[in-house]
Amino acid sequence: MIGNKFTYFLNAVHYCMWRSEIKQQNFVNKTVTPIISLLVKSFSTKNFQGKFFTRQTIGKKEFDVWRVNKQTGLHIAEANHWFGYLYSCYPCFLGFLLATFPTKCMENSGIFSMIVIALPVLLAYIPAYKAVFSKDRYLGYFKQFEKEDEQWHKKWSRITTAFCIGAIILFFAGPFSMLGLLILLD
Repeated sequence: MIGNKFTYFLNAVHYCMWRSEIKQQNFVNKTVTPIISLLVKSFSTKNFQGKFFTRQTIGKKEFDVWRVNKQTGLHIAEANHWFGYLYSCYPCFLGFLLATFPTKCMENSGIFSMIVIALPVLLAYIPAYKAVFSKDRYLGYFKQFEKEDEQWHKKWSRITTAFCIGAIILFFAGPFSMLGLLILLD
């Protein structure tokens, strides 16, 4: 049961990141595209305007289909990247704490300390990869999550935001904690 909760949590966070990427792109499309269109209308020739708006109309349809594709689209690639990066911040904090001891005990322990920092990240990423990305498991969860009501989406959006903020805090807290431990052990 714990594995199922872990898998559900990670897939829900990944899903909310994907939806957030889509919302951000929609916002940019609604704000930047009209500005660019206005600039093209104001400062270009009629020939260029015809080509620009024709290509924009054709390209927009293809781009919209491609960007929301759940397997190979732009937003799923960005969500995969940010999920991996933010998830890795949590075990990286532990890695910094563990790297305090070889740094303190050995001179010239740079390579060894980097290995000690990277080891928890690598070991912790294996279950996350299996829970989300192996055999495109997230696609089944995405279908399930799309059927959820608005209250569920708001709840998990807040949880995802807390997950991201916690990862950023731990990303910066790791080196400072290591430094603090080095000072305390001195």
